[in-house]
Amino acid sequence: GANVQQWDGNGSNAQKWKITYTGKGGFRISSLLGDALVLDVSGENSYNGANVQVYTDNAGRGQRFSFVSTSYTPEPVNQNFQRAVNRLHLRMC
Repeated sequence: GANVQQWDGNGSNAQKWKITYTGKGGFRISSLLGDALVLDVSGENSYNGANVQVYTDNAGRGQRFSFVSTSYTPEPVNQNFQRAVNRLHLRMC
């Protein structure tokens, strides 16, 4: 898979994601470049610092995520993003 990179926003679909409920509390995060391209934790690892990549959807555990409450407050990117992320933290199902 291709590594995920943090980059300045340019408005392209390469920087946009769609979150889809997959059942049992799990979500798939797919690229707007195509539904088959999803966020994937390499090797289904759950340790801090595990590599996140874009990979072809195979419905694996490393490609399904859940949202949990957290007290962490990220730096705001924009108001809508800040509101959504202030209450949520992503973790692998």
